[in-house]
Amino acid sequence: MGTSNVIGTSALTIDGSGGIEISGSIDGSGSITKLGENTLTLSNANTYLGVTDIRQGVLVVAHDEALGAATAETQVQAGASIHLTGGRTVTESLSIREGGIGFGSATDPSELGALRSISGTNTWAGNIEISASNNVIGVNSGSTLNLSGVIAAANGNANNIYKVGEGTLQLTGTQSNTYRGTTRVLQGTLELGKTAGLNAVGGSVVIGDDLEATGTKTLRLLANDQLPHLDVLGFGLLTVTIGSTGVFDMNGFSDSVGNITMNNGQTDSADIMLGGGTLTMEGATLTVNGFQGSSPASPAATIQGGTFDLGSFFSGSGGGITKTFSINNTALGSVDQDLVFSANITGAPDVSLTKSGSGVITLSGNNTYKGATILTGGIVRIGSDSAFGTGLVSLQSSSLILRAVGGARTVTNDVSLDANFSVRGANDLTFTGEATLTGSRTIIILDENQVTTFTEGLNEGPFGVLNLAKSGVGTLVLAGENTYSGTTTVNTDGGRLVIKDNGTLQNSQSIIVNDGGVFEIDNSGSANLSDRINKETSVVLNGGELSFIAAAGGASLEEFGQITAGSNLSSTITSATNGVGSSVHLSFVGLTRGGGSTLNYVGIGDAITATGTNRVTFANAPQSLVNGVLPWSRLRGPSGEIDFVTLENASEGFAVAALPASGYVTDINQAGPTSIVRLAAGTHTLTTSRTISGLLLEDGAILEGNGLALTITNTSNQAGLILGDSSEINVSTLTLGNEGYITTVPGSQATINSTITGASTSITKAGTGKLVLTGDNQFSGAMNINAGTLNIQRSSALGATAGATNIRQEASLELEETTFGSVNILLETINVAGTGIEDGGAIRNVAGNNSIAGNIALSGVTVDGATY
Repeated sequence: MGTSNVIGTSALTIDGSGGIEISGSIDGSGSITKLGENTLTLSNANTYLGVTDIRQGVLVVAHDEALGAATAETQVQAGASIHLTGGRTVTESLSIREGGIGFGSATDPSELGALRSISGTNTWAGNIEISASNNVIGVNSGSTLNLSGVIAAANGNANNIYKVGEGTLQLTGTQSNTYRGTTRVLQGTLELGKTAGLNAVGGSVVIGDDLEATGTKTLRLLANDQLPHLDVLGFGLLTVTIGSTGVFDMNGFSDSVGNITMNNGQTDSADIMLGGGTLTMEGATLTVNGFQGSSPASPAATIQGGTFDLGSFFSGSGGGITKTFSINNTALGSVDQDLVFSANITGAPDVSLTKSGSGVITLSGNNTYKGATILTGGIVRIGSDSAFGTGLVSLQSSSLILRAVGGARTVTNDVSLDANFSVRGANDLTFTGEATLTGSRTIIILDENQVTTFTEGLNEGPFGVLNLAKSGVGTLVLAGENTYSGTTTVNTDGGRLVIKDNGTLQNSQSIIVNDGGVFEIDNSGSANLSDRINKETSVVLNGGELSFIAAAGGASLEEFGQITAGSNLSSTITSATNGVGSSVHLSFVGLTRGGGSTLNYVGIGDAITATGTNRVTFANAPQSLVNGVLPWSRLRGPSGEIDFVTLENASEGFAVAALPASGYVTDINQAGPTSIVRLAAGTHTLTTSRTISGLLLEDGAILEGNGLALTITNTSNQAGLILGDSSEINVSTLTLGNEGYITTVPGSQATINSTITGASTSITKAGTGKLVLTGDNQFSGAMNINAGTLNIQRSSALGATAGATNIRQEASLELEETTFGSVNILLETINVAGTGIEDGGAIRNVAGNNSIAGNIALSGVTVDGATY
């Protein structure tokens, strides 16, 4: 339309269905009203003084002065849009009226915007009033729109701004924007560049969404202090929410916010990129949530590349300040990371940090905050030695799991053990600060190769008599003075609890080591102490092991009170010398033995003897010898050889030793009821039925006796057998005393092809080797599989059904169909208390179609190792 258009004082209304361009200038004092769903382009400098009212369709501003005099206002009504092209700078004011979403597709927000930059870098320097509840500003891909005036909401309402389009919207200028609604970055980038200290946005901010197919959405700072952390009244905290597609790029600048919410999605997760800047969280909570569809394969949210200050605004009761990282598990039961926090965390002494929620956080920054760290659940991955700053660390939930990542970690903070806790992963974790028990606690080390160490020990402070328990298959080391005064327990399958370096346990009243656990005193470290344990402390071995390691080249002594071997379990005492010039001595007041128990002595380095460098002594005799031996006890030498145990007189009372060669009868046909028989490799034939007191078959020893019976018992109705590798008993009937103890050498397989009778109380299978039973057995007592493997090849191999079968930790029962037929165990109860040897199955079906008709009772973690 023309080169000069004069409208005088009249209103110019432009309507139509096709595109219209006015390339001439428009003069006069009148106004322009745009109607119709078409596009009107103003491409010249116009001087008209009236209002530009865009009621429908699109008005394209193709000249800096296209909208007339700068003193006049431009209004964009509901369903209409104003577009800027080609690098325009507009200085007049703009009002976005009710509706405020622009003109375009309702299904594609990239086409919307009451104000929209189409191409080039455009600036709207005038003030903008937003009247709609939701006001949409769009910027096309490759374009930039700079709003440098003041954005205010009509009547002070809490109206919102939505940024759409893949281009960049900038909020700049020398005056604060005063609208107080939410600013949402739905697409592209929003940059904040007001003069430092002025609010570029007026309320909370939402960056991105959880619609991952639409790409990344970014909020970027161009100057310091752009975001408010309080509402307009100065009381309510505002929130920055970052969707799974959102990025908060601080671009090296610094700012303060209220609360922070971050979301994780399927393929994207929220990120805060500090770029060397400092983000201060004045609010109380940083929350990480999992969006629908997130999984262990989803990436973690991140806070990286600068300093995160915990702030000082949100005071709690008593003037203390608590900041909470609420990390929710983004995938049910997942141990994968939900938030990776590599930024450096700072904070004042009166500002504490609480980690809550079941999710996983990694702390890997050089953190210097001085307040307490309170851990109330989930998994905390310790990625630096300063992960917890410098204040107290309080462990407050039994669901808490700690994990050292990126290598072994040392935590120098003081620690308050306010609940049970677990440690996961293979990297070692060391606590060097003071550690205090505030109640009886269990420490759970879940990984077999993991070592958790407390170098200053554990104390109970003013909290009374407290107990410590160790669970899990890993190792707990107490390397300092431990002052707690309750019971020390290594739970079933509880790994190792080690006292070493400067570690002492003088106040603990008793030590209990359960099946599959080890309590170890290790003098091979930085100190060789002879009084780590109180001399009156009692020890109870319920299938566990007590181990003592000597100092290298030195003499090591440790004295205990009474030791008890728990009923129907195989327990172990291990003592180890440590090189040339080393000696080790374990001393006990006495030994109490529960019925059906076995006690194994293991010598490492040097053999356990009565007078040598490796000694175990008792002030009072553990029990009277029966025919020269303790039939329920075994002694294992450094090379794996196993002997019966005898007692010899010593200055301390009685010393443990192997039954000497002179104590054995080596020809079974010369043996009598009091004889302990030892047969070497080869075949030995029984010539008549006879009774002996004990039997040791060396590797390859085979005892024949078709049609004959061998009875093994003593005056206490106990039968002791030790069976080497490839040894066999082939007599017709093997009768055992009320309590039968059969030990197989480590790495061996021994076979009893006889019918076993007697054993009215129990047969206890000890030793880590395998015992094969092929006979039609008729014994009436229980079968205790305390260690190693029991392989049965007949349905009646377990004897009468009245006696239960008990499978302990690190033990297995194998069912094997052979030429004898299927193994069909009748109504016998089988009690299972473990996962088998190396978790291979407590009950294993190794060949054929076999069955168990009786009840199976499970305790603890159990594994069925059948092959299908």
